[in-house]
Amino acid sequence: MRKIITGAFVSLDGVMQAPGGPDEDPVGGFKYGGWVAPYFDEAMGKAVGEMFARPFDLLLGRKTYDIFAAHWPYVAADDPIGPLFDHITKYVATRNPDFKLSWQNSRVLGADAVGALRTLKSGEGPDLLTQGSTDFLQTLFKNDLVDEINVFIFPVVLGKGKRLFGDGAVSGALKLVGSKVSGSGVTINKYVRNGDVVTGSFEFEQPTAAELKRRRNLSCGERVRLTGAGVPPSARRDSRRLCGQDALDVDRQGPHAFARCVEYRVRNRRCGSHQCNLAQPFHSTHRWRRSPSRACACCSRHRACGNRDSAPAAEDSAHRGHIPQLLCCRS
Repeated sequence: MRKIITGAFVSLDGVMQAPGGPDEDPVGGFKYGGWVAPYFDEAMGKAVGEMFARPFDLLLGRKTYDIFAAHWPYVAADDPIGPLFDHITKYVATRNPDFKLSWQNSRVLGADAVGALRTLKSGEGPDLLTQGSTDFLQTLFKNDLVDEINVFIFPVVLGKGKRLFGDGAVSGALKLVGSKVSGSGVTINKYVRNGDVVTGSFEFEQPTAAELKRRRNLSCGERVRLTGAGVPPSARRDSRRLCGQDALDVDRQGPHAFARCVEYRVRNRRCGSHQCNLAQPFHSTHRWRRSPSRACACCSRHRACGNRDSAPAAEDSAHRGHIPQLLCCRS
């Protein structure tokens, strides 16, 4: 069987965008293109040579293929990499069915790139080595297709840019089978699969009272405060992430909108009283439902004179849509 091997230059914070030059991939306003060059020394060259020493075919995303096809065929004949890349097969992942291959010995994986790779892996032939191809790597990690990772970690923080791992990677343990450090401070590590993730614990066998309280607060004590005269839909969606569930609703009116988990009552939006229950928890779905029959004393009080017996004059627009409130006749 063939293996899929990843080769990646990454910063300390995991960015691998545009390592080769300022015009390589400036997408997203990335301004540090060429960040690898100052660290490339003899030890780095040797490590790259070892990665290319075994028989391999290239496995590239379309963007990296374009970068390579515009560079490697045009290097000098005595270059150690250009003629090698020319000779081997280049497999290209692209969503464009009309994509034209401009480099010799290149093949498109087709509409079902994952299926094509599974077929290639099950057959005979050299291993498949990725270079760059950040977007395509996410597909490989998501479908658990990578067997070995060669990662060159550079002592630089880039802060922004395309990263080696996204959120969709399949979890799994890795085993470090080789590690070196270059004179410029680059750590060169080789990892292979090592089964499932194994977990443990440093916690006390019997949690302390403080720890139990912390866990309750972690799961249910979070609060989202959304400011602004009108809470935008995106902010309302964000407020539902508190307990890892689609858990909360928020007050869509008022300058301050609060959301709390089901173990807490909703703070009154207008008066700030903890006693106002404009909403009550509905435990079966972990959502809030309105309770028109309840309101705190200060919200029920007539506004102008403070006299509860004053004749009603109008509905309080501050709570319109929740519960009808009355204004003083002299308001």
